Amino acid sequence: MSIIFNILTVLSALLTAFLYWVGLDRFYFWYYPWFDIPIHMVGGLTIGFWGLALATRRQFSFRRTFVCVLLLAIAVGSVWELFEYVSGLTEGEDGYWFDTLKDLGDDLFGAFVAFGVYWFASRSKKS
Repeated sequence: MSIIFNILTVLSALLTAFLYWVGLDRFYFWYYPWFDIPIHMVGGLTIGFWGLALATRRQFSFRRTFVCVLLLAIAVGSVWELFEYVSGLTEGEDGYWFDTLKDLGDDLFGAFVAFGVYWFASRSKKS
């Protein structure tokens, strides 16, 4: 099953990169303040699929797989937010901390969707 999650990881990473490129190229991040929400959700989905690929390859238990996906999404999302802060992308932005927490929540939502795919796939595999 890990090969499926590897493929889904690559596909969702390509979608994330495409959306990010469009957002920068067409200035959507500046025109539409909500545009980073789907980026973070798809990014969280990518990280979730990546965590699932790692966990299924290592044959983690269901609970350990969930923890792996959760911690990986929090870690990668936090590193991204730290990158934004250090590079000055959030300088002078009102409500920075709220935006950071919202972005991490969006990352987690995407990771939970990925875990939902895993849960559904493992349930139908047992039937």
